[in-house]
Amino acid sequence: QAIAGAIGQDFQNAEAAPPSATSRVINGTGFSISIPDNFNGVKTQNAGTMYSVSFQGDRLDCTIQVDVIDASKQKNLSKIVEDNKKAYGAATASKTTLGGVEAYYMNYSFGGNVQSRVYFAIKGEKMFRVTMNYFVPKQDVYKQVFEKSISTFRIL
Repeated sequence: QAIAGAIGQDFQNAEAAPPSATSRVINGTGFSISIPDNFNGVKTQNAGTMYSVSFQGDRLDCTIQVDVIDASKQKNLSKIVEDNKKAYGAATASKTTLGGVEAYYMNYSFGGNVQSRVYFAIKGEKMFRVTMNYFVPKQDVYKQVFEKSISTFRIL
């Protein structure tokens, strides 16, 4: 049974369509992002979020997640990032920009051959948390495409 499961898993992974080189712009609550046109947006429910959407293709371990969180009570981005380091198991956070505003990102992995990167940015009363996840053996197919998508993220 384990062999049949492993064979089925390999077959499924081999058959997953890669992200399309053609992208389309998606407008969400307070943001826009360009994603591969063969990816679908699925609204998700994440605790503490005002709006959440996961963009995914055929592989459920290769996604871009966008969460919009109320930042009216806490707007100190560096403190938020510092407070989240432990939860993500990240030793460091790097300063960058996201959607034209100051941001931080952390690389992390919760295991299972999936690598992740989370970005945090605040504009006005909203914090934007953008996460990309990709299956490590397929990183050459997904990582660059996801980084390109995140570079198109705009806060509206």
